[in-house]
Amino acid sequence: MKTEKIISQLLNTIKKLIDGSVIVDIVQQPTNPLLANLPQNSWLQMIEGNQTTLFTGDPKSAISKIFSNKNISSDIQNIIEPILTMSLNNKTWLKYYSTPTVINTYRAQIQPYLLLLLALFTSAFIFLCYRRYHSASIIKFLVENAIKQNHLIPYYQAIVDANKQQICGYEVLIRWETKKGKVIFPDEFIPQCEANGVITPLTFQLINTVAKDIRKLEMLDQGKPLPYYFSINLSASVIQDPKLVEITRNALQHYKVKAHNLAFELTERAPIKDIELASHVCQKLNDMGIQIKLDDVGNGYCDFLALQKLQATTIKIDKIFIDELDCNNKNSIVSSLVAFADKAEVEVVAEGVETTEQAECLLTMGIHYHQGFLYSKPQPFTNILKIYQSKNVI
Repeated sequence: MKTEKIISQLLNTIKKLIDGSVIVDIVQQPTNPLLANLPQNSWLQMIEGNQTTLFTGDPKSAISKIFSNKNISSDIQNIIEPILTMSLNNKTWLKYYSTPTVINTYRAQIQPYLLLLLALFTSAFIFLCYRRYHSASIIKFLVENAIKQNHLIPYYQAIVDANKQQICGYEVLIRWETKKGKVIFPDEFIPQCEANGVITPLTFQLINTVAKDIRKLEMLDQGKPLPYYFSINLSASVIQDPKLVEITRNALQHYKVKAHNLAFELTERAPIKDIELASHVCQKLNDMGIQIKLDDVGNGYCDFLALQKLQATTIKIDKIFIDELDCNNKNSIVSSLVAFADKAEVEVVAEGVETTEQAECLLTMGIHYHQGFLYSKPQPFTNILKIYQSKNVI
């Protein structure tokens, strides 16, 4: 502290000098360990404060001089910016200036380490890419194997006409049942299936399974057509596949199922790249008598142009908007969707209805098709079959 005080006083005194320099004898401050092994003439240690710079070092080498800042610039043109700065007190700093020799020396010293870090980062990046690809390949293999072994099975959730308190349809929700009996929900594997292309064969198999289940129910009632529909989710890539029409037509013919018993819901997890192709596919499905519905409207990629292009007959309001439903707010998103649906002459189904308050609010808004836990949870076909056998009515 005594040395710092003397330096501070000295700097204050020198500040009063005008044009000139003074040779002083001052003990060099402790050298920073980072500079200890460098050549002595490759760096300079300075004390700066009050617009005055003090060069410290060996007095015999005539390095210890006091300069004003305007005189120092021409003397240290070959010295670059300070590389280290440490505070001695609030107005005085110990600084180290280096010559290009320091930079070159350190560059040579750390170059092997930089190359090593680069190699490590590159290896980590390659490993992560491989792991991602490998994981996707494993999931693709597992799903394809599950399709072959019929482990991807449909669950059915009722869609209810709340005015009549009658079931008017079912949404088909896929589940993955493992050999150990564990049930895996679609959010855990459908996105990967969409990414690696497995979603198409999965959907095609599901269409056949649902058609077969419909036929089983009809046979319990002497082959009479069912009075409700079964709605299967379609990803954007599937709705753009012309094979969808052929697969659907063959399934209906094979199981002798009426087209009005089957419907397709277009999910909004990904955008439709070729809307014209999708429109062409939907036109053929409509010609067969199969309805197209837009799922999760207001919370995805589908817009109202898609509603027109795909000739959809129904929009389904996402659960997120039902959770925030406020009957006192007439300007809510749900109210806007209802107004649009009236003008577009399409039906509206509210998803995620879980309370009687929500159901009553939806009815006052003119939405009487409801789906949610208030009415039914998704069930395997065996449960639906038992109910139908016992009551002969679902």
